[in-house]
Amino acid sequence: MRRGSDPRATTGGARGWRDALAPGLLLLVVVVAFAAREDGGSDDRPDRSISRYQLALPSAKLSDGLTTYPVTSVERTAATANATVVAGGPAARGFVVSDEMPSIGIAAGGGLGSPALSTERVRRELAGYLALGVGHVRADAPWAQIERTPGVYDWSWPDRWIPEAHALGLDVVVTFAYSPPWVTGAAASDKVGPATAEERDAYAAAAAALVRRYPYVTAIEIWNEPNHAGFWAAPDPAAYADVLRRAHAAIKAVAPGVQILGGVLALPPPGEGVMPVPFLEGMYAAGAHGTFDALAVHPYIGNDESIYWESWNAFDGSGSWFGPAPSVLAVLQANEPGKRIWFTETGDAALAATSPATVPKILDKLREYQSAGWGGPIFWYAWRSIDSYSFVDENMSPRPAYAVFRDYIASVFAGAADRTFDARAGADGAYSAALTGLEPGTTYWVRAYASDGSRTRYGGVWRFTTAH
Repeated sequence: MRRGSDPRATTGGARGWRDALAPGLLLLVVVVAFAAREDGGSDDRPDRSISRYQLALPSAKLSDGLTTYPVTSVERTAATANATVVAGGPAARGFVVSDEMPSIGIAAGGGLGSPALSTERVRRELAGYLALGVGHVRADAPWAQIERTPGVYDWSWPDRWIPEAHALGLDVVVTFAYSPPWVTGAAASDKVGPATAEERDAYAAAAAALVRRYPYVTAIEIWNEPNHAGFWAAPDPAAYADVLRRAHAAIKAVAPGVQILGGVLALPPPGEGVMPVPFLEGMYAAGAHGTFDALAVHPYIGNDESIYWESWNAFDGSGSWFGPAPSVLAVLQANEPGKRIWFTETGDAALAATSPATVPKILDKLREYQSAGWGGPIFWYAWRSIDSYSFVDENMSPRPAYAVFRDYIASVFAGAADRTFDARAGADGAYSAALTGLEPGTTYWVRAYASDGSRTRYGGVWRFTTAH
């Protein structure tokens, strides 16, 4: 959670493969959005296509006329480990292909699976992540909504966004948190941790049921900011460690490949929780060794940039995030050397109004930590929200930092891309390129691009995997 937020707020592959083919036969046809109308929409939208929503985003039709077109689906039909890519519109000039994707995603704000959002709105929002150029999403699957009656699971909330995100090729990280009324009792808030062994086992069982239902999720966070009193009343590292231990055992029994993210630590305001270093020390003292695959943390810049790099390395006399001991990094490395830290929320409280220039500063610093070998994926909070942290407002209109983040991701993607293919115009006005030399059984990401000689713009990202 970003500082100053309201603690009461609760926040399958691309299109299905064709019939199985004879061994060794493969052709990938990657279809890209058709030519846009002047209003930025597309004329027709086949079921589950996202082309209309990507093209409808304000960023997709640029004021300088340099329009690019994002990939929308992948189909497999025949003979080699090559692909044919088609894009609509006269500005599509080529395609870049990479076998790696920048480990930068969106931490969704505003309750992505909430019934308050229509299915169309959820799809539009997810399409916006692709248009922005990220390949990862983190959002809630609230225990409080899923198990309102003990032992009875209602999957309507996560069903609204997890399968949709997966179908678009996004890697999915789920935050599983907050207690149903039969756990909280008379408490008005769902931000109460499970207190008894029975309640903790119920949480673990529900987490296991979730990854059984969505076996393709990349990772699951065990709670959200349990060291912050706004998200776990009366934070207790030993109690949290017990929840983590039980959840780890239950989840790994049904989905051993799912990454379990522990800690999920915040920097709480004074008097509103336990600081990150003593909380992590308390977790290890209570036996948290081996109960999570990576540690999740939430480093932010505050409204006055007071949580900048220096104070990331010096909070309130109790250590730091990533500096020398005492620090979260030092505690982790002393107890479980080699374990990574995922940055599952980061951002800037003044992002929308005043400080888009902090976007590359924050991302550059966290990518340095990735390069150092201990930093994991980065998730920016948020895509959409009513506060000042997000890239678009509640009406999906971009804020000043939108283009800065989009261009940053595009530059990182282009730097990692090891294949560039020129596009050729067809008689119908569409552009296409044959992507040759792809390896069987390999995942790739592709983006259309356009250049006028001095500027280059990129379309949304899409993932596909060649057959063995």
